[in-house]
Amino acid sequence: MRAIALLALLAASGCNHGGGSDAGAPVDCGVLTVGVDVMDPDGAYVPIEQATGGELVQGFQGFQMLFVEVRMNRVPSSTAGSVVVNVDGTKPYSQTFSELAPMDDGKGGFVAAAIPVFFNAVTIADLDGKGCTLTLQVGDKACSATTTGHVTLVYRPGCMQSPDGRISCPDGGETAHGDAGA
Repeated sequence: MRAIALLALLAASGCNHGGGSDAGAPVDCGVLTVGVDVMDPDGAYVPIEQATGGELVQGFQGFQMLFVEVRMNRVPSSTAGSVVVNVDGTKPYSQTFSELAPMDDGKGGFVAAAIPVFFNAVTIADLDGKGCTLTLQVGDKACSATTTGHVTLVYRPGCMQSPDGRISCPDGGETAHGDAGA
């Protein structure tokens, strides 16, 4: 009899009585959509589908990168994620990013400050003019969304990122990066 009572107690304690969700069970977070904006050759962020090119930047420490902004219609409980980078003619690779800090975009959605997508396995000269597909995933098991876009990579020799995050180019162009919507 004690064994039956113990089993009943154990079974009841493991049940979810509406006070939360089971560990690992999907949570309905509503419809989450994400989009990727890339820095185009004019220094503006535009949706990847509309970009005339994605501006490659040489970092002050030698890193090669493309800056992207992540747009979303709502803020999930986790804004960490990853981006799969597939440059035409090369092997795809993945890069993770930590929690983003989305801000109200003034248009009914949210935008996170620009994050760098790194291209260090290939020389910057070999990237110029190549097509690149980015597949971005934001969120976690409970609530996530994925988007994919394709852009042609563009490099203007001499465009460098300074330690303060600004991009300077020999043609006099200068763009601030790190502020969402910049």
